[in-house]
Amino acid sequence: MAYNYFGIQENESATRSVAIINETSNMTSYMSRLSYAVAVNVKELSFDSSLMSM
Repeated sequence: MAYNYFGIQENESATRSVAIINETSNMTSYMSRLSYAVAVNVKELSFDSSLMSM
């Protein structure tokens, strides 16, 4: 009976680990999409040409 209990614990632990990895992947994907949207939609900074001659 103890073997079955440890087997269940290992299975639950593996399921929890997979769920954590999936949620981390989702959050990383959301951050990537947000960063891309900001990068594409932000106007480029214009630099004064006098500063570039320094």
